[in-house]
Amino acid sequence: MTMRISWLAALAAAALLALASQGAQAQAARTFVSASGDDTKPCSRTAPCKTFSAAISKTAAGGEINCVDSGPFGAFFSIQKALSIVCDDVRAEVLVVNNDAITISAGAGDDVLLSGLHIRGVTTSFSGVRVLQARSVAIRNSTIRGFHVAGINVIPSVPGATISLQAFDTRLAENPGVGVRVKPASGASANVMLSGVHVSGGGADGALFDASATTGKVNGLVRDSVFASNATNGLAVVSNGAAAVVLVESSEAIDNATGLSASGSGAVVRFTKSDMSANATAVSQANAGVAQSFATNAMAGNAADGSFGATPLQ
Repeated sequence: MTMRISWLAALAAAALLALASQGAQAQAARTFVSASGDDTKPCSRTAPCKTFSAAISKTAAGGEINCVDSGPFGAFFSIQKALSIVCDDVRAEVLVVNNDAITISAGAGDDVLLSGLHIRGVTTSFSGVRVLQARSVAIRNSTIRGFHVAGINVIPSVPGATISLQAFDTRLAENPGVGVRVKPASGASANVMLSGVHVSGGGADGALFDASATTGKVNGLVRDSVFASNATNGLAVVSNGAAAVVLVESSEAIDNATGLSASGSGAVVRFTKSDMSANATAVSQANAGVAQSFATNAMAGNAADGSFGATPLQ
């Protein structure tokens, strides 16, 4: 009997070691997806998966997912750890119907990178990239279209926490909602940089920096970007007391209802080396919001230049 028990114990130990080995193999530092892949595969270069969801589950925290070729790689999915998805040399599509496409709810110290993605919402899809928590989220070389809440929707709510968003060389077009929406809540804060971002044809604001729901703050830097043909503001800064301060540099606001807008106490937009043209109103400051112009801007062809600081900043 004793020998039999020892034999069974040995078998059990071997089984546990095998399971542990399989678990380690399932979490690779680099994984791959392919249009001809199979989600039952290990997501290796020679045996890629078909969807980002499957690859995420087989990628270790801090790891990276690459695309072998162009293709549709699934619909909505969630990122809950530090992760990079890099597909710059192919057309990597994420198509979603009546949902958010990508939700980021990672740890407070996690960094997430999305690069080379084509994200499309159909019917009444909500947000292209919805950011709830992370230390930083970077979106580069991507396109986001067709979302009714926002193309990029940054809504952290952990009191005292600050999330950083950087968007580079990214296009947001024909979103019925806001192009880039930043609205922290419950004492959370956000630092945002938009560089080489083009937002056009939106049904609301091209970019909205909104501190009205937080006691934290919103800081923004926008450079080399274009906000064109959006139904309300090209870029809007809103608050009711918390600091929301955005600097716009070397950018263009064209053919919007209002080019640049600051509304509410605490809301400040400063602009330099920028062009506001063909808007119904070029610049607006309202409800104690402050719009300040450096002496390096150009305004032409607007129905009205609007209201902003009369003395140019130096």
